[in-house]
Amino acid sequence: DPPRRRRVVSDRCSPISPILADGAVIYPERSLTLLKEVRFDWEEDKQRAWEMTDLNETILSSGVKQMAYQSVPDPRIWIVRNDGKIVTLTYYRKEDVLGWTMIETDGLYESLAIIPHPDGDREQIWTLVQRDIDGVVRRYVEYFDDKAPEKNINPWPHKNKDGVAVAQLFTDCAMVV
Repeated sequence: DPPRRRRVVSDRCSPISPILADGAVIYPERSLTLLKEVRFDWEEDKQRAWEMTDLNETILSSGVKQMAYQSVPDPRIWIVRNDGKIVTLTYYRKEDVLGWTMIETDGLYESLAIIPHPDGDREQIWTLVQRDIDGVVRRYVEYFDDKAPEKNINPWPHKNKDGVAVAQLFTDCAMVV
């Protein structure tokens, strides 16, 4: 006999590919402004869908353009929004830790990719960024540098030689004005 199909959730999903993370399927709903998670609920003994944007209802207000999952060193869902910003969802489901963060730049994030780091011990986030340089639109491939200098185990805030706290920026491509 062929396997029987069974509807797990009745939510409408979007054309954006879902992410498989920690035994769950994570996908944007068709509106692209809600993020859903489908996983097994042991208390109810069935698959169930949860809305992951309950913690911050406006975090995806401009809509999801692209999603990717980073598993190492920390599990995060990276989302490029339609307005050119990136949001991340720190996703430690076993510890019931979910937290949203927004990343903005002087330009627009157009795409991202998560690839193995050359050291092999973590993953890197690479982005395609559109920037306006002296009135000319240019695109740059950039990555987030996840390793602060070895001398600064906790680099934020960093103090200069006079003991004044100063901001630090770790990236492959940056412009400070």
